[in-house]
Amino acid sequence: MEKPITIEEFLTRSELSQHDEGDCLPSEFKSQLPEHVKLDDRPLGTGQLLDCWEKLSSHDQITFQK
Repeated sequence: MEKPITIEEFLTRSELSQHDEGDCLPSEFKSQLPEHVKLDDRPLGTGQLLDCWEKLSSHDQITFQK
């Protein structure tokens, strides 16, 4: 039986794995995103933020409040 590891050890191992192996997507995965996308990096106003917040499920809102 493997000895338990700390959260810090788990995160370190996860980061190393991500660095070495990349994302854990199957080799046959095909993205549905276009090859190029344009990101809007303008800050959102308070009204837009509230609209985003209200679209979240109550479960997701609780998660973000923690």
